[in-house]
Amino acid sequence: MPERFEELATGATELRVELKRGDAVARAGDSWKLEWTSEGSDAPEIERDGSVLRIRQRNNGFLPGGIDSKRLDMKLTVPPSVEVIELRTGLGKVDAEGLRARLTMTTGNGSVSLRDAGGEGSLNTGNGAVSINGYDGTLVASTGNGRVKVDRLKGTLTLNTGNGTVEVLDVEGRVRASTGNGEVKLTGVAGEVELNSGHGAMDILAPRSLDVQANTAMGAIHVDGGSLRGMRANSMMGEIRCATRLEPGTYDITSSMGAVDVQLPADALARVDAQTSFGQVHSDFPLVRVGRSGPMGFGGVRMVGSIGEGEPRVELNLRSGKGTIRLHRLVQDAPRGRVESRPAPPLWPAVEPPPPPHVDAPPHPDFPSGSQDPTLAVLEAVARGELTPEQAERLLAATPNQA
Repeated sequence: MPERFEELATGATELRVELKRGDAVARAGDSWKLEWTSEGSDAPEIERDGSVLRIRQRNNGFLPGGIDSKRLDMKLTVPPSVEVIELRTGLGKVDAEGLRARLTMTTGNGSVSLRDAGGEGSLNTGNGAVSINGYDGTLVASTGNGRVKVDRLKGTLTLNTGNGTVEVLDVEGRVRASTGNGEVKLTGVAGEVELNSGHGAMDILAPRSLDVQANTAMGAIHVDGGSLRGMRANSMMGEIRCATRLEPGTYDITSSMGAVDVQLPADALARVDAQTSFGQVHSDFPLVRVGRSGPMGFGGVRMVGSIGEGEPRVELNLRSGKGTIRLHRLVQDAPRGRVESRPAPPLWPAVEPPPPPHVDAPPHPDFPSGSQDPTLAVLEAVARGELTPEQAERLLAATPNQA
């Protein structure tokens, strides 16, 4: 049958390949071609049904667990007239290059890689890495365990991994990436992104007018360089740092337990609302202390203000449950690759009630040193990272004037 392969395949517009054990490789070309190697002498089973060409590995014995005992590796050259391509293997890699079709690539255990392709694609592996380099169209890629890396894509991209890093470079379009356990790294991405991680940091480098929605249960979120046109970022446990040019838009940045650090150019036109339930607010720009917005724990503060002359173009809402909020002024002429900020002023314009009369308290052996007021000393130590919130609560409970 293989000797008659080209004659049998001519005119087919759908290709379906199914292997039990072995690699499935496909390349774009001018005409059909099939190459295969086998541990035995069994040739693949080939049949034509209308416009569909099917190639299967024969049943020739199984190892424990149901895996075929013999290996069959296959390499196909596929003409551009083929509109639907399915490549499947139970154990082995799946690799394709130059294809423009509705593409499905699946392996139970092995890597999946795709290069210089386009159309509508679905890439899946139970255990193994997924690599995409050069794609134009709509693509969904997932792995149960392994890294997912995408370089040079235009269109719509959905990425999922149960355990592994997600890395996206030079992509323009809409990206949705999720990992149960692993880092998410984006570089030079334009368009819209939605990022989700159960456990892992998120780094967004040199974005290009990017709209970001980022959520992580445990991990930091960092944005450096480039520009954003909107951001909704939330970390349950981890700092959020944003050092990028903010285009007109809304930016909601929240960390339940962690610091929030944002940098703005000196000529920014922005409306700022910064609130922490347990921590401090430091700003290079003048802000005013106001009443709380919603629940606020002991030691919390809310600062608001408008920056620049004219109608604000940036709405900046900063929230931290337990952590310090810092708003820096970007130095425009800072050396390339470095971001500098002026030190925060010791005080800001504020409307505050007069302080209560001072009550001397006996020193406590566990109190941080450096302050006459134990309560202030504890709060300052939390802001510096010298105490955890739990340690601080125990110390404050022991303070004589906390009754």
